[in-house]
Amino acid sequence: MILFWILLGAGVIWLLKNTVFNNEEKNQKTNFSRPQPVSSSDADNPLDIAKKRLARGEITKEEFAEIKQTLSENN
Repeated sequence: MILFWILLGAGVIWLLKNTVFNNEEKNQKTNFSRPQPVSSSDADNPLDIAKKRLARGEITKEEFAEIKQTLSENN
């Protein structure tokens, strides 16, 4: 009977280790929770930066239109 409880406990620990803790390690390696920084070589001008931010969902269409209007006024 004691062997049953030991095996059951070891099975639960193994299951938790291979599911919950393994997923946390994968998330830390891939960094899906953090937005990737835009390097200066990726974006030539402010409008390109705004387009990329819109594509990533960081800004709304309205914010993009406001940025675009502001940039066109400055040129």
